[in-house]
Amino acid sequence: MKAMKKIAVKWGALIAAVALAVGTASVNSACVLFLHQPKVPEGMDRFKK
Repeated sequence: MKAMKKIAVKWGALIAAVALAVGTASVNSACVLFLHQPKVPEGMDRFKK
């Protein structure tokens, strides 16, 4: 059971990092067209260039 928890934490951190990278890439207006995200979430405004 400890091994499963360790794997879940490791993969969970990886998924969170990928989600953050995709989120920061989609903040700019050019990327919104490619990822089909109609509006930018409130917390992602600080990542705009």
